[in-house]
Amino acid sequence: MEIELSDGRKETFEVHPTQFHRLRFAVATLLKEMENLEMRNVLKL
Repeated sequence: MEIELSDGRKETFEVHPTQFHRLRFAVATLLKEMENLEMRNVLKL
């Protein structure tokens, strides 16, 4: 897995497939929740 840090550097590290899928699911859940919050704010306007 590779991530880009805020200063532009890239860090590479290895994770177990189970950990990778947990992280992937957590990120997807967070993005969906953010989308839901944005939709609620749009509906209030």
